[in-house]
Amino acid sequence: MTRSQQSIIDASGLIGLLLVFVFGYFAAVLPVVLSLLDIARPDIEADRKALRSRILGYQIVVGAVLVLDLLVIAWLIPLTLETVTELSLSGAFPTVEVGLLIMDVMLLSLLVAIMWLLLRMRRRRRQLLV
Repeated sequence: MTRSQQSIIDASGLIGLLLVFVFGYFAAVLPVVLSLLDIARPDIEADRKALRSRILGYQIVVGAVLVLDLLVIAWLIPLTLETVTELSLSGAFPTVEVGLLIMDVMLLSLLVAIMWLLLRMRRRRRQLLV
């Protein structure tokens, strides 16, 4: 067993727990945010203000998920770099190493999804100002 494999195995419990929280928070917030974004523009100013306020509240929550995602990515960078530098495709298939790389791709795609959602929320709040 290589050093990177042992490092990944040692950290796998914590990695899995962190992934559950990050993806779980995003999955819990996503339907609510999407429904807020689909609400028709209210005619009454007070209702528009209330909708803007709710969207802002969820922007803060989604921003917190973004920070969590970035922290997990930052925490995995040294392990990923070690894995990539030691990766060898000769011999047995590197299941553990590939699993880590797949987690990295998932976290990066979540980062993109969060940024897209934050941009949509920002755009929607601006539309409600006019």
